[in-house]
Amino acid sequence: LFAIHAEPHDLASLRNEQAQRAARTGRLDDAVARAREALDLLGDLNPAEQGTAWWALGEAFTGKGDVAAADEAFRRAIDLAAEHGARRDCTEAYRAWAKLLRAAGRESEALDVLERAAELASRPAAEAPASAGPGRWGFRFPMSRALGALCGSEEDRPCVE
Repeated sequence: LFAIHAEPHDLASLRNEQAQRAARTGRLDDAVARAREALDLLGDLNPAEQGTAWWALGEAFTGKGDVAAADEAFRRAIDLAAEHGARRDCTEAYRAWAKLLRAAGRESEALDVLERAAELASRPAAEAPASAGPGRWGFRFPMSRALGALCGSEEDRPCVE
């Protein structure tokens, strides 16, 4: 997919996609490693991608049963996504965070998070958080589709938007 010397932001985007896929398929240690690698590659750049990495960490820590680490990861993901991410991604991260809180018996906090997700989803597009927007080529290429196409079975392919 990339030349021998990929740009750090491109490699970070790939690592984020790999982290999300690993978290969805139960390879939680791999998800943590890939998301942390993405954060290392990004440094202070591209807050939308940073938010995606924190979201993947939240999902992985949830799967591992580490509620405190997952809670912190989701908080960071939401902070970044609300300011810089795509509205759909932000809403999905809110939902994942609420599921964690509900499973941890923190119903009141879960309801607060779901209210914020609903508020965000109901806003007109002009009021939504600033998006990472289209890629440098004028569109946002969903890497997960490309990665899914490389997988052998239909079960391994991610859902398409």
